[in-house]
Parts: sequence; structure tokens; C-alpha cells
Amino acid sequence: MEMTYSLQEPDAAAVLINIDTHDINDLPENLQGSLILTYGMNKKADITISGYFGGSVSICVQRAFVSLCGEVCYPHEIPIPTDDPLQTLADTAAALAISATV
Repeated sequence: MEMTYSLQEPDAAAVLINIDTHDINDLPENLQGSLILTYGMNKKADITISGYFGGSVSICVQRAFVSLCGEVCYPHEIPIPTDDPLQTLADTAAALAISATV
């Protein structure tokens, strides 16, 4: 499943990249100043899954960043009930990009 989101705010932009399916080195150069977050199963992703336990996924934020709302999101784990861990990962990355609180 390939999921890439691009969120636009009036004065800021966030680009979320599924690092499992996209090469981060192929990004356009005009993204300077944008919030760029990677997500996926790759251990180097900014936001990844650290565990899946039958109906619940543990999303791991691996580095601090400032959301589009100006809130700092620090590394932490987020347990979320789900039947679709990869979609939940992508949705959580998008929500965190907008606001550091989920």
C-alpha cells in the first residue's frame, strides 16, 4: 500500500513520505522550509510502528519536530486500537504534522 500525504497550510507546508516506497533523496528542491516527515516500517523513519498486538498498534515518534501549529512533538509511543496498522501509521503521521497532540 502506497500512501503519501502533502498538507498545505497558508504559511507553512508539511510533506509526509512513506520511506518504504519513496526515496527521500528524490524530493524536489523547492521544499526548503517545509516540515518533512518520514513514516513507514523502516527503522530510520521519523514515525514508525514499534509493535502490533492483535488489534492494537504502537506508533513510535523517533525524533522531535515542530508541527504546523507550532507545537513541539517529542519522541514518544502512542498505542492506538486498529485493524489496519499501516493506514493508522499514515493517518497518525498526518495528524502529528498538523498538531503534536493525537
